[in-house]
Amino acid sequence: MEISDLTTDHNTELLKIKEALRQQEKSTKLLEAITLAQSQFIVESNPRIAFNVLLDNLLILTESEYGFIGEMHYTEAGDIDMTTHMKVRGNPYLKTHAITNIAWNEETRAFYEENAPKGMEFHNLKTLFGAVIVTGEPVISNSPTTDPRRGGIPDGHPPLNAFLGLPFYSNKQLVGMVGIANRPNGYDESVIAYLQPFLATCTNLIESHRNYKRREQAETALRQSQELLQKANEELEIRVEQRTEQLRQAKITADSANKAKSEFLANMSHELRTPLNGILGYAQIIKRSQSLPESHRKGIDIIQQCASHLLTLINDILDLSKIEARKMELHPINFHFPSFLEGVAEICKIRAEQKGIAFLYQPDPQLPIGLFADEKRLRQVLINLLSNATKFTDQGSVTFRIQSHPITNQDLVHKICFEVEDTGVGLTQEQIEKIFLPFEQVGDTKKQAEGTGLGLAISQNIVSLMNSKIQVKSYPQQGSSFWFEVQLHEVENWFEDPNLKDFSAIVGYEGTKQKILVVDDKWENRSVISNLLAPLGFDVIEASDGQEGLEITSKYQPDLIITDLVMPVMDGFNFIKNIRQSPKFKDIVIVVSSASVFETDQYKSIDAGANDFLVKPIQVDMLFRLLSKFLKINWIYRSNNQNIDKTFTTQLQSQTIIPPAQEILQNLYQLAKKGDIYAVINEVNKLEDTDTNLIPFIQKVTQLGQNFQIKLLRDFLKTFIDELQ
Repeated sequence: MEISDLTTDHNTELLKIKEALRQQEKSTKLLEAITLAQSQFIVESNPRIAFNVLLDNLLILTESEYGFIGEMHYTEAGDIDMTTHMKVRGNPYLKTHAITNIAWNEETRAFYEENAPKGMEFHNLKTLFGAVIVTGEPVISNSPTTDPRRGGIPDGHPPLNAFLGLPFYSNKQLVGMVGIANRPNGYDESVIAYLQPFLATCTNLIESHRNYKRREQAETALRQSQELLQKANEELEIRVEQRTEQLRQAKITADSANKAKSEFLANMSHELRTPLNGILGYAQIIKRSQSLPESHRKGIDIIQQCASHLLTLINDILDLSKIEARKMELHPINFHFPSFLEGVAEICKIRAEQKGIAFLYQPDPQLPIGLFADEKRLRQVLINLLSNATKFTDQGSVTFRIQSHPITNQDLVHKICFEVEDTGVGLTQEQIEKIFLPFEQVGDTKKQAEGTGLGLAISQNIVSLMNSKIQVKSYPQQGSSFWFEVQLHEVENWFEDPNLKDFSAIVGYEGTKQKILVVDDKWENRSVISNLLAPLGFDVIEASDGQEGLEITSKYQPDLIITDLVMPVMDGFNFIKNIRQSPKFKDIVIVVSSASVFETDQYKSIDAGANDFLVKPIQVDMLFRLLSKFLKINWIYRSNNQNIDKTFTTQLQSQTIIPPAQEILQNLYQLAKKGDIYAVINEVNKLEDTDTNLIPFIQKVTQLGQNFQIKLLRDFLKTFIDELQ
């Protein structure tokens, strides 16, 4: 190879290296310009300063004479798109963020100074830069004077020798463009490639500025809203001040009305529950008697069930106030499901028979024995549906149908469907839409007078708490069907549950004699508890008010106290506080038994020092449970061989009455002369375990004692005393 050839190759390599270094230097300067512009934007938050920096460096780096950087905008007045019948955005135009001052006279210089800082607008797109906007593509024109896309220039305008227009995008949307002119050697594709980072920077700056403007607008709107709100608050305060006296008077009136309502409900509940306590209490006492014939026992069951239903009706008014206050809750317990259903059916069967219509009870043979649910609320719903069906059916029948299906993927959970179907007057669709509203009654006006219009509204609310809904299907003059489905838990090993023993079979208790003090101003309430507990061996002492209760407590030192709340002289709250303040009696168990159903009274009782709360009317099983809990009593239950069936009882009643020994007769007679009926019944019941031949005598004495036929009882005992002398 010749030396000249080597020299040539060496020079070529040097030129390539120099060109590469030159390009690297240009790229470095471009990046420095971009970095400087971004820093300016961050510091100033003003895109015009940053874009002016970018434009100045762009002209230097591309050796261009002048140029601009602009952002796309659209006019507000857009055309109508006939295919979609919607208004589209207006016509595009360019608004500059930076532009070279090319003013050529005083007029253009003044125009530039006025408009450049806020951005010049260019709406004529029939130009070289307009071609960039219209096509969205770069435009290179190294001979603008002959280029068909030119739009012409005004007189005096500096000459345009070469032009490069570059669009930049964000998410495929045209954001703006860059225009530069009069590079000495013109423009080519290499310039376009070189300026790609520059275009990306322009996109980022404009998007950042747009976000900044949107945030600024939002802040401005928020500030304006706050100012308006402040002004509105000031005006509201003025209006409130003007109406303060009116509102104060209205509040006094409302508080007075609410207080009157609360007092009325409390008094109504107390006064109505007190006689019901006697009815339900003595129904339970009479049922415990072994001498009661089966036909009478069934009648007592019906009395008890009907009284319980009456109590449920009384509670409807209280329930409505709870619904309005959204305070109604479910309280599930374990209960015997078949006997529960039979009790509901028995109540409604009596009403149906009184109207001369058939009552069909159709339970599923696969019903669970024990359930865990709110027995009270479920009974309330069923009796309401059955009562309505009976009320609006004059001929035909009422059917009470219960179906049960175990849920396969859940142990001991049953889906139970309760359905009440009748052949009554039926309902129209308009009536169906109203029947679940409070105080809404439909149908015969005479029948409307039989109810309050609250039953279905309350029932629907209760069922909704069970995560279900009462459904209706009805046709006028054909009848109606109401039903709902609920998922309920079965109680496993029902008969082995110690809390569910038959309290009616209790005949006494083991251990030392327990003293019970009953404090109540109503003698009938004291009588119920005494007649329940005295025959079982309890020493029951009575007091008519709290003051007397304190005196008896000090004298007899009872093991447990059952007290009412509302009493003369000293009420239950003060009585409890006095007991708890006494070092000697502070540990005595106190159970409050009140006809008040308001939770506030229950909480106040516990706060005052009571151990528990027993709602009137008293339920025997709840009373015995509390005695078991606090006195740790082991009950004695009547064994199977002590139960006397109906046939054997009838035989005994037909036999001659055999009296006990003379000493026992004398003791019973002396107790009867004193009028101590509780003691007579207590003593005579003890004879049942000693000699079955005395059962007819026991039955007779018990019957006379429970009916308070004291003179006949004394005469009956005196007859046997005289015979044995």
